[in-house]
Parts: sequence; C-alpha cells; structure tokens
Amino acid sequence: MLLEFLANLFGGSGGGNLQATAVSQSQPLPVAEQRNFLTKLIDTTTFTGYTLTGWAAPGTAQTSATWAISRTDSTGNVLWANGTAGFVNAWSGRGSISAWA
Repeated sequence: MLLEFLANLFGGSGGGNLQATAVSQSQPLPVAEQRNFLTKLIDTTTFTGYTLTGWAAPGTAQTSATWAISRTDSTGNVLWANGTAGFVNAWSGRGSISAWA
C-alpha cells in the first residue's frame, strides 16, 4: 500500500521519476502533472547513519505540520515519522521525532 501511494505520488514505482512539461502561462497544468510538484528537503546530519527526507506543497513553512517525513538507513529501509506517510509533521521538528514506523 505504501509503495502504491509513493508510486502514485511521484509517478513511478521507484519514485523520483519526475518529468517537466513546458506549458504556456495561459495553459493550465493537467491534474496528473500537478501532483508531482512538491518541495523536497533532505537532511543527512540530524541523525547519524540516516537520511531524512521531507515533502510538502511548495511554499509550505518548515514549521507547519503539513510535511511527510521519512527516515532511510544505509540499507534503504524506509520508516515514516510518527508511523505515517501522511502530511502531518513539521520539518522543523524532525530532530525531536522519536517514533518511526
């Protein structure tokens, strides 16, 4: 279920398969392409041995509890902040997250 969510969110089973499409200002973006526009932040220093990745809508404040935050270890194992891939965490609070599932 999580892999399906990520595949739908990022456009492909491996994630990160984002593609840019040129459009004019008078042309609205197709809904299928709008889903790929997220801010992505990466932190490799807060927790030794882990990479934290956060996603949110563009312009979202880092203090807003509308971020999805994952923690990836060196083997590629991914856990989610507070056990959810939902957009319910604040990027600025990532250092105090103690529950990962």
